[in-house]
Amino acid sequence: MVYIVFDAIMLTLGFEPGPLVRAIAAYPLSSSGRIIIFTPIYRDERCERAFLDFQRIVNMMFREEHKGNEISIERVHIQLDPLSKGVQEVRKILYDLKDKHVLIALTGGMRALCLAVFIAYLTIPWIKEPKILVYLEGRGKSIEIPPIRKVLDLTIFGLKQEILNLLAKEPRTITQLSIELNRDRSVIYRHISWLESQGLIERKGKLIHTTELGKLFAQPQ
Repeated sequence: MVYIVFDAIMLTLGFEPGPLVRAIAAYPLSSSGRIIIFTPIYRDERCERAFLDFQRIVNMMFREEHKGNEISIERVHIQLDPLSKGVQEVRKILYDLKDKHVLIALTGGMRALCLAVFIAYLTIPWIKEPKILVYLEGRGKSIEIPPIRKVLDLTIFGLKQEILNLLAKEPRTITQLSIELNRDRSVIYRHISWLESQGLIERKGKLIHTTELGKLFAQPQ
């Protein structure tokens, strides 16, 4: 079994800190590692209490190691309506960590939040495959998800990705894409046809728009 010290541990916040604390206690974090907590943008007093409790417990756990200084815990509020917005927000964070040792622990919170984090994981071109855990409610244990991303062709490369990224900002015509990307219209048209066949874009008159599915795959800019 390979021993891994993680560069980042990411957790989803629910109504109690137990699963988050167990994840932090079970998996070693490097001295410069990041603890990132995903939580819905909707305010809930139960979540607030759980976060404060988690913060307090983690600081107690690492008090000696960090010489009494507070542990830096990054809390990120995720917009979940539409879901594509939440996926994009999570992707911005995951994308910068694609070559790091990352643990993603779905430890609680809204089902839509866990789904947004998992979809974001699936759409990142990871260099180092992260460890994915799901905590079982009321069981005090977690299960590991096999590296499913490796067998799913969900990553879009090259010119197709460039087109999708541009269209995610605003709709464009084929002519505009041809000029901006300095490619022949016929080349752009072939890639547009493929993206459309996958349900990632749609045409409305001369303008080409990303669909909600397409927005899930647009890379952070």
